[in-house]
Amino acid sequence: MVAVQAQLEVIGLVPIQSTTQQIVAQTYLADILMPMGTSSFMLRDRQLTELRLGNPSFDGLFGRDLISLGQLYVNGLAKTFTLTF
Repeated sequence: MVAVQAQLEVIGLVPIQSTTQQIVAQTYLADILMPMGTSSFMLRDRQLTELRLGNPSFDGLFGRDLISLGQLYVNGLAKTFTLTF
């Protein structure tokens, strides 16, 4: 899990509702550094919530709170995405 690898401490619990069930998820506080070409973008003191997926191919996931700060472009044919701020 990304939170364990980053050595983040749990700061709380929140209820998460899916289409079939409600679970309680752990929350963390972290700074996120996003490299962008020759510069970078820092998001400080962001509250993050864990996401338990059944697919081990995912090791992180951006939420709508992060995406809402910029513009997300998805190119399905190229299998790429671009997030700009």
